Formats: sequence, structure tokens, C-alpha cells
Amino acid sequence: MLYRRYVFRLQAWRNRRLRSSSSPLVLLLVSAPRCRDYQWAEGMIDEIRKVFATKTSKIIKSTLWKVRDKGERPRWILEDHWDGMVQKWGGVPFQQASARNRANRAADAAASVYTGGSISTLEHKKRFELREHQEPSLFEVMQTKKNKAGAWVNQKTTDLAEAYQARRAEKEADLVASTPEGEVPPTLSCSDDNAIYMEAVGGVNKKGRVFGLGGVGTQLAKKGKTPSSSSSSGLPTEVVQKAEADRQRAEEQHAETRRQLAQQQELLMQLMARLPPPTSQAPPPPPQDPPPP
Repeated sequence: MLYRRYVFRLQAWRNRRLRSSSSPLVLLLVSAPRCRDYQWAEGMIDEIRKVFATKTSKIIKSTLWKVRDKGERPRWILEDHWDGMVQKWGGVPFQQASARNRANRAADAAASVYTGGSISTLEHKKRFELREHQEPSLFEVMQTKKNKAGAWVNQKTTDLAEAYQARRAEKEADLVASTPEGEVPPTLSCSDDNAIYMEAVGGVNKKGRVFGLGGVGTQLAKKGKTPSSSSSSGLPTEVVQKAEADRQRAEEQHAETRRQLAQQQELLMQLMARLPPPTSQAPPPPPQDPPPP
């Protein structure tokens, strides 16, 4: 019993010492549950390591930014390492890159404005699918750039939204014009809508991102990066192929609907031809009630 109490106190003392060092990695390892407390399917270890590395890199990046901004060496960084960091931060290449990134953020401030709260666009997309039982369009994902009043956050986002709506109205007008009179025009599919959005915002930029989509756009761009992708419009191959397949399927369904409608009209004409011609005789009078006794 005394031995177990001693081990417990020793572990508590070690954790306090580690926490006092303020190291992001140490804090993460001390506060995180043990791996044996969780179980996962075989073959998922690579994905788990990838997620862990992503989360850890974000924590380290944020912590180092705070350290550099404060300008004081924390206890969890050795003096030799700190001197190397200070030398790198004060170097010409780092300062030039910092100034360039700062200018890019100022020139494209609309891309960094996000009103979706503490969750990512990927999480918004998942919640939309659970709530509406369908996949949201890219323009619906872009709604995370609206403020509480329902207006777009800035002029650039407003211009792109208006460009998307104008292109969508043109596509719908083309569908109505190409539909024969008396028939219902087909509606735009989700893939067609996404293709219009990608065209309006300029597609995937050099960094593999799509305006207004956050992580959804990055994920979409990664899926569309194939060796056979040679589209000059910047559209991912997956989006183009899916839009083309949906368009062909919609045309086939529209042709089938027209064929069925023509058959029904022909059958109706045949039935009307078999009806006897109308007669000029007046219909028999209705029966009268017998006179009262």
C-alpha cells in the first residue's frame, strides 16, 4: 500500500514538473488519455498517426508564433535551439517571406473571413448532410461567409455570389429555351450547380484552395488532382466528370419523359377516335314523382 502511494505521488510530481515547462508537446502527451484506453479497427493506425501529426503541428505552430511574438525564451526550448530560431527569424529570407505573406493577406482579406464559428466547413458539411439528408452544394457551403444579419462579409464575396447567381440564371434560361413548349424544363443537378460555382470563383488557385469553401475546397482539390487533368478552367476532374454524367443522365430522363408523353397523347387520340359521334337527340326527361293520393 505504501509503495503504491509512493508511485502515485511520484507520478503526480512528474506531471506537475512537466506541465510547468509549458512545452506544447509535453502538455499534449501529459493531458492526453493513454492509447490503451481506446480501440480502433486494424489498418487505421496510419490514419490515426496522420490526424495526430496534423493536430500536433497546429499546436506547435501556434505556440511558436506566440513565443516569437513575445520574444522571450521559454524553459522548454534549449538555449542553442533558441539562438538558432532567433537567427532564422531575423534572417532576410524569413523577413521577406513574412512581408510577402502579410501583403497577400491584406490584398485578399476576404478569403480569411469566416463566420462559421469554431467548427470547420467540413463539419458544417457533415451536419448539413445529417440534417437535410442530402449533400450540400458548394454555394450552400459558402454560406459560412455571411454575418448574423444574413449579408455577405465583404464586397469581394458579394461580387462572387452575384456572379454565381447570374451564371446560374443563364443556365436555367438555356434549359427553358431548349425545352419544347408544353413540357417541364429539367432542373440543374447538384453537380451542374457546383460546376457553375467553380467557374464563378475561378476554380482552384495555385495553393490548391477554392474561395469560400475552406477545408471542403482543399479536399475537393486534392481529389481532382490527377495526371489526366488538363482542364484550363481550373475545375477538378472529378467535378467535371460527375457534372457530365449527371447532364447525360438528365438528358436521357428528359428524352424518356418526352417519349412517354407522346405515347400517351397517341393513345388518347386513338381512344377519342373510337368514341361514337355525338347525336342531336335530346336526353330523356327525368322521372317525375307520382301525384299525391
